[in-house]
Amino acid sequence: MSRWVPLPGQPETSEAAVAGRGAGRPDCTPAGAPRHVQYSYDDRSVVVVNSYYKPFPNLKVTAQVYNLDMTVKFSRQAALDVAADSSTRAFTLPEIDGLSSTYFVSLALEEPSGNSVSGNFYWLSAKPETLTGLQEAVLYPRRRDAIFSRMPAGSKPAAA
Repeated sequence: MSRWVPLPGQPETSEAAVAGRGAGRPDCTPAGAPRHVQYSYDDRSVVVVNSYYKPFPNLKVTAQVYNLDMTVKFSRQAALDVAADSSTRAFTLPEIDGLSSTYFVSLALEEPSGNSVSGNFYWLSAKPETLTGLQEAVLYPRRRDAIFSRMPAGSKPAAA
């Protein structure tokens, strides 16, 4: 699985983020990489996953939240020590006032030397997504209730 992440210091436009093109580069690190940063939809936490059997001290985690017009609404960094074969919560994103109906979360994980380890870019709806039942969640994982109406044509999740 490949993800599209912005170039450092140059957030891509919302259209480019959705279409997978623009002022960015493809980050071809698999989502299941042994060491990566991820967003947890259920509690808005930012988590570092380490599948190696060795610890990694003093990693830097950065999260930025952007409105649809790519204005920064929130930014946070944290240094943390990640134990061997573990998942470590870096912090939880707060409820943010004034978000557009569709917004973005950009995550980055760096070594103490500044080398990039992992990056992830999410587009989210200010209205929470829900599924209508276990069978649908397993067989047809479609989004309900989330508002993606301001996304470019062809980029919305499939309708039920």
